[in-house]
Amino acid sequence: MKWGWGRAHPLLAGAVAVCGIALLILAGFAFERIWNTRKVATATHTQPRSAPQSVAIYTPFRMDLSNLSPVRGDDSARHEISQLPVPHKPLEMVLVLPIGSEPGVYSIELKDNGNAIWSGVAEARLENGHDTIRIDADFSQVPPGAFDLEVGSSAGIRLTQPVLLEESNSNP
Repeated sequence: MKWGWGRAHPLLAGAVAVCGIALLILAGFAFERIWNTRKVATATHTQPRSAPQSVAIYTPFRMDLSNLSPVRGDDSARHEISQLPVPHKPLEMVLVLPIGSEPGVYSIELKDNGNAIWSGVAEARLENGHDTIRIDADFSQVPPGAFDLEVGSSAGIRLTQPVLLEESNSNP
Protein backbone atom coordinates (compact mmCIF):
# COMPACT_ATOMS: atom_id res chain seq x y z
CA MET A 1 0.00 0.00 0.00
CA LYS A 2 1.41 3.28 -1.11
CA TRP A 3 1.13 6.34 1.07
CA GLY A 4 0.98 9.40 -1.00
CA TRP A 5 0.43 13.01 -0.18
CA GLY A 6 -3.26 12.63 -0.87
CA ARG A 7 -3.72 10.08 1.86
CA ALA A 8 -1.19 11.51 4.34
CA HIS A 9 -2.46 15.04 4.02
CA PRO A 10 -5.62 14.57 6.21
CA LEU A 11 -3.62 12.76 8.90
CA LEU A 12 -0.92 15.39 8.86
CA ALA A 13 -3.46 18.18 9.03
CA GLY A 14 -5.17 16.48 12.00
CA ALA A 15 -1.85 16.03 13.84
CA VAL A 16 -0.89 19.65 13.25
CA ALA A 17 -4.30 20.78 14.54
CA VAL A 18 -3.97 18.65 17.70
CA CYS A 19 -0.46 19.99 18.35
CA GLY A 20 -1.63 23.55 17.80
CA ILE A 21 -4.49 23.13 20.28
CA ALA A 22 -2.11 21.56 22.83
CA LEU A 23 0.30 24.51 22.43
CA LEU A 24 -2.53 27.00 22.97
CA ILE A 25 -3.63 25.19 26.14
CA LEU A 26 -0.07 25.13 27.51
CA ALA A 27 0.40 28.80 26.65
CA GLY A 28 -2.84 29.61 28.50
CA PHE A 29 -1.69 27.77 31.63
CA ALA A 30 1.71 29.48 31.50
CA PHE A 31 0.11 32.91 31.06
CA GLU A 32 -2.31 32.27 33.95
CA ARG A 33 0.54 31.20 36.23
CA ILE A 34 2.61 34.28 35.37
CA TRP A 35 -0.43 36.54 35.85
CA ASN A 36 -1.25 35.06 39.30
CA THR A 37 2.39 35.27 40.40
CA ARG A 38 2.46 38.97 39.52
CA LYS A 39 -0.76 39.55 41.49
CA VAL A 40 0.70 37.85 44.58
CA ALA A 41 4.01 39.67 44.23
CA THR A 42 2.23 43.01 43.86
CA ALA A 43 0.01 42.32 46.84
CA THR A 44 2.91 41.38 49.09
CA HIS A 45 4.94 44.44 48.13
CA THR A 46 2.11 46.91 48.73
CA GLN A 47 1.29 45.67 52.24
CA PRO A 48 3.40 46.95 55.13
CA ARG A 49 5.35 44.33 56.99
CA SER A 50 3.98 43.58 60.43
CA ALA A 51 6.01 42.60 63.46
CA PRO A 52 6.20 38.86 64.06
CA GLN A 53 3.46 37.62 66.35
CA SER A 54 4.60 36.22 69.66
CA VAL A 55 3.34 32.75 70.45
CA ALA A 56 2.10 32.08 73.97
CA ILE A 57 3.66 29.11 75.71
CA TYR A 58 1.03 27.18 77.61
CA THR A 59 2.13 25.59 80.88
CA PRO A 60 0.48 22.29 81.93
CA PHE A 61 -1.67 22.78 85.04
CA ARG A 62 -3.88 20.21 86.78
CA MET A 63 -6.75 21.25 89.05
CA ASP A 64 -8.52 18.52 91.02
CA LEU A 65 -12.17 19.48 91.52
CA SER A 66 -13.17 15.96 92.58
CA ASN A 67 -13.83 17.03 96.22
CA LEU A 68 -16.29 19.77 95.23
CA SER A 69 -20.00 19.20 95.71
CA PRO A 70 -22.12 20.00 92.67
CA VAL A 71 -24.58 22.86 93.20
CA ARG A 72 -27.82 23.44 91.31
CA GLY A 73 -29.34 26.90 91.03
CA ASP A 74 -28.67 29.27 93.98
CA ASP A 75 -25.29 28.74 95.64
CA SER A 76 -26.29 30.23 99.03
CA ALA A 77 -25.70 26.84 100.66
CA ARG A 78 -22.05 26.83 99.53
CA HIS A 79 -19.62 26.04 102.31
CA GLU A 80 -16.12 27.53 102.56
CA ILE A 81 -13.65 26.01 100.14
CA SER A 82 -9.95 26.82 100.33
CA GLN A 83 -8.46 28.92 97.56
CA LEU A 84 -6.22 27.17 95.07
CA PRO A 85 -3.17 29.04 93.80
CA VAL A 86 -3.13 29.35 89.99
CA PRO A 87 -0.23 30.72 87.94
CA HIS A 88 -0.88 34.05 86.24
CA LYS A 89 0.05 32.91 82.71
CA PRO A 90 -1.28 30.86 79.79
CA LEU A 91 -2.26 27.41 81.07
CA GLU A 92 -2.98 24.07 79.47
CA MET A 93 -5.52 23.19 82.15
CA VAL A 94 -6.75 19.73 83.05
CA LEU A 95 -9.78 19.89 85.36
CA VAL A 96 -10.64 16.63 87.17
CA LEU A 97 -14.38 16.53 87.86
CA PRO A 98 -16.10 14.84 90.83
CA ILE A 99 -17.19 11.21 90.59
CA GLY A 100 -20.59 10.97 88.95
CA SER A 101 -20.02 13.93 86.63
CA GLU A 102 -21.35 13.37 83.15
CA PRO A 103 -19.25 13.52 80.00
CA GLY A 104 -20.34 16.33 77.70
CA VAL A 105 -19.95 20.04 77.09
CA TYR A 106 -19.08 22.32 80.02
CA SER A 107 -18.63 26.07 80.30
CA ILE A 108 -15.68 27.32 82.33
CA GLU A 109 -15.69 30.89 83.65
CA LEU A 110 -13.30 32.92 85.76
CA LYS A 111 -15.47 35.29 87.76
CA ASP A 112 -14.77 38.44 89.75
CA ASN A 113 -17.65 39.22 92.13
CA GLY A 114 -20.05 37.23 89.96
CA ASN A 115 -18.95 38.84 86.66
CA ALA A 116 -17.24 36.61 84.11
CA ILE A 117 -13.85 38.04 83.09
CA TRP A 118 -12.70 34.97 81.16
CA SER A 119 -14.71 32.10 79.72
CA GLY A 120 -14.33 29.02 77.59
CA VAL A 121 -16.19 25.90 76.54
CA ALA A 122 -14.76 22.39 76.53
CA GLU A 123 -15.86 18.79 76.50
CA ALA A 124 -15.46 16.48 79.50
CA ARG A 125 -14.17 13.03 78.65
CA LEU A 126 -13.44 9.93 80.65
CA GLU A 127 -9.66 9.59 81.22
CA ASN A 128 -8.12 7.09 83.64
CA GLY A 129 -11.46 6.53 85.36
CA HIS A 130 -12.18 10.26 85.92
CA ASP A 131 -14.18 12.74 83.91
CA THR A 132 -11.71 15.43 82.90
CA ILE A 133 -11.83 18.67 80.95
CA ARG A 134 -8.87 19.88 78.91
CA ILE A 135 -8.84 23.57 77.99
CA ASP A 136 -6.26 26.23 77.16
CA ALA A 137 -6.75 29.24 79.43
CA ASP A 138 -4.69 32.41 79.00
CA PHE A 139 -4.93 34.26 82.32
CA SER A 140 -1.97 36.55 81.54
CA GLN A 141 -4.33 39.46 80.70
CA VAL A 142 -6.25 39.08 83.98
CA PRO A 143 -4.78 40.99 86.93
CA PRO A 144 -3.51 38.83 89.81
CA GLY A 145 -5.98 38.38 92.66
CA ALA A 146 -8.80 36.29 94.10
CA PHE A 147 -11.45 34.91 91.72
CA ASP A 148 -13.94 32.04 91.38
CA LEU A 149 -13.48 29.39 88.70
CA GLU A 150 -16.96 28.14 87.80
CA VAL A 151 -17.50 24.96 85.81
CA GLY A 152 -21.06 24.43 84.58
CA SER A 153 -22.73 21.62 82.67
CA SER A 154 -25.64 21.85 80.27
CA ALA A 155 -27.65 19.87 82.88
CA GLY A 156 -27.41 22.85 85.26
CA ILE A 157 -24.76 21.48 87.63
CA ARG A 158 -22.16 24.03 88.73
CA LEU A 159 -18.84 23.57 90.49
CA THR A 160 -17.24 26.68 91.98
CA GLN A 161 -13.60 26.69 93.07
CA PRO A 162 -12.06 29.83 94.61
CA VAL A 163 -8.68 30.52 93.01
CA LEU A 164 -5.84 32.95 93.63
CA LEU A 165 -4.09 34.09 90.47
CA GLU A 166 -0.49 34.51 91.55
CA GLU A 167 2.11 36.56 89.73
CA SER A 168 4.41 34.09 88.02
CA ASN A 169 8.18 34.31 88.01
CA SER A 170 9.80 35.32 84.75
CA ASN A 171 11.92 32.14 84.85
CA PRO A 172 10.11 28.87 84.09
